[in-house]
Amino acid sequence: MQVYEAVRKEDWYKWNPKLHARIVAMVTKCEGLDALTSDLLGLQDSLTLKQKIDLGCALIESYACQGLQNEAHKTFQSLCELPIAKARPLGYKAMVRAYSLLGNPVAAESLLRDMKSNRYSASTNEWKALLFSYGKSGMLTDMERIAEEIQRDGMSLEAAGFNMMISAYCLAESLEKVLATLSRMDEAGTSPNMVTWNALTKACPTLAAVGLGGTRALLNPSTLLDR
Repeated sequence: MQVYEAVRKEDWYKWNPKLHARIVAMVTKCEGLDALTSDLLGLQDSLTLKQKIDLGCALIESYACQGLQNEAHKTFQSLCELPIAKARPLGYKAMVRAYSLLGNPVAAESLLRDMKSNRYSASTNEWKALLFSYGKSGMLTDMERIAEEIQRDGMSLEAAGFNMMISAYCLAESLEKVLATLSRMDEAGTSPNMVTWNALTKACPTLAAVGLGGTRALLNPSTLLDR
């Protein structure tokens, strides 16, 4: 904290909401530092509305990373009360990502549905965060449902989305669905990457050994299925 305080006083220092939010969240998680947390949050009084929005969104996700759901939700509520139109939809986006990080995909999806009913646009980041959360929670049917909705709405799963599904299926030892997802990935023109390979080697070493085929490259899904 002393280093951060010293850096903030330097002439070259530029306001960084994400850094400030991470520090506030870490300090908040530590017991007996309430006064320090209050001092850090008190800086908001000197911020512009835009800076308050940026900090609020960053705080929501930083609190989630520390497992502080109540603090994240309180910040979300405060953000929605700011007298500027874009504060509310940006707060919704941050809270969807926060619930996803906290392993609460049901709450994240509920908030995402609220966004749609209020005609707030959600980006692929929020949908993929929800997809990841369902996959990580082992809720595979819901993960598949969200994956279909993403593609139905014209968004791309991209490598990250496919990799999450592959990881979830590997952990569930669902070999057929791993192969089906690799095929979907191939059909979408998305090439497997190192994250794909790591998911296979960690969760399904037998499939990975077959997939190598004596090379360092993952075999084509159809070839892998034949084997």
